Amino acid sequence: MKTEVSEAPFGHRAIDGVKTWVKETKGSVMVLVALSLPVVVGVAGLGIDLSSWYAERRMTQNIADSAVVAATHAVMAGQDQQGVEAEAMAEAQRNGYKARPGDELVVTLLGGTSMGAATAEVEVLVHRSAPVFFTSLFVDYQPAVAASAMGGVRGNGTNCIIGLDPYAPHTVNFMGNTTVNVGCGVYSHSEAAESLYVGGNATLYANPAQARGDIIVSGSGEIYSANGNLMPFNAINNPDPYAGMTFPEEPAACDNNGYELKPNRTESIGPSTAGGAMKICGSFTIKGNLNMEPGTYYIHQADITINSQANIRCPSCSGAEGVTIVLSGDAPGNVGDIHINGGAVIDIKAPASGPFAGIVIYKQRIADADGNNLLNGGSTMELRGAIYMPTQTVDFRGGADLPGCIHLIARMIDFSGNSYLRNDEAVCTDVGISVESSTQQRQVVLLN
Repeated sequence: MKTEVSEAPFGHRAIDGVKTWVKETKGSVMVLVALSLPVVVGVAGLGIDLSSWYAERRMTQNIADSAVVAATHAVMAGQDQQGVEAEAMAEAQRNGYKARPGDELVVTLLGGTSMGAATAEVEVLVHRSAPVFFTSLFVDYQPAVAASAMGGVRGNGTNCIIGLDPYAPHTVNFMGNTTVNVGCGVYSHSEAAESLYVGGNATLYANPAQARGDIIVSGSGEIYSANGNLMPFNAINNPDPYAGMTFPEEPAACDNNGYELKPNRTESIGPSTAGGAMKICGSFTIKGNLNMEPGTYYIHQADITINSQANIRCPSCSGAEGVTIVLSGDAPGNVGDIHINGGAVIDIKAPASGPFAGIVIYKQRIADADGNNLLNGGSTMELRGAIYMPTQTVDFRGGADLPGCIHLIARMIDFSGNSYLRNDEAVCTDVGISVESSTQQRQVVLLN
């Protein structure tokens, strides 16, 4: 009998063939994997190093930026090259700069090079060695990262409205149907949530508008500020420009026991010596035409009232000569208030020199906080100089829409009627107000 042997199906043969191929090529695959593994690990390591270098580059740029800001502030403060370098290094170290071998931080003073609206003052270059992890297996040099930053100073305008209260809400307040064009900047020292407030239908035109606290615009109120200079919360500090001034003692004797000028009358008054002081002990009421000679007028323990028919001028005020009106008293509650009614014609300017340089109206610092001071002269009120009432509130509703110089510095300031203040640098200089040193706002900016 013939015996037949059957063949295995095709599928089984294929599987056996694969098994045989795997056995034959296993060694080759392992060799390829072994050869390629260093490349794979090297690429992964390079990726880690590149990520590390990118982070290091960002950190280096942050160090350069912070250092140049500190250095520029030092330049503004008048420090020399050594002082500027020290400030830059201290700030860099606060931001993570730790000098390794080969690292450097270079500070270059640029001397106020003009760059658009700003002046470039300082350039800082930071050069740092970068950490190496896997790349050191393939290269024998130390990679480095570098960053540069340029710091400058930009003028933000002149602040001529300064509210001094450190905590009160509405320290500088604009309310009602009022349009206020101050032609300068507004600053509130208050840290309150409503530090500088514009509400109702009030519209404020100011550049800049700044506050230590918040700037609130509510209702139909509006603020227009060139270059978007609205700076709430810890804005650049604008100190009281007269805080350090020492004013002279008022005369002991009274020259007049009050003074009243009736309507339709014209009179002239002045100190006994040119540019000297005159002390009026009692109310000072003007309803007629008054010519004031240059000098300082102390209104002692009484109010000042200027009626709508009044016409007050200083025909002899020229050059450095001018008028300062001082509200004085022997005790905080005895210092009088000032009331200027709408329609009064006032044209007086501050002296450009002397102990009251730049000040046209001053209420003594001893005055308590309960005063009621209304300046409502309207478009016929031309007071050229600073109105300085550091402990009281001023309600301002006036100002001629002409080139001039009015600075309002008070504990609190309310605007509730159409008001205009024009601050022309030439006029301010003429009345003894140094715009650059007292109220000019400058801001440190990064220029690259």
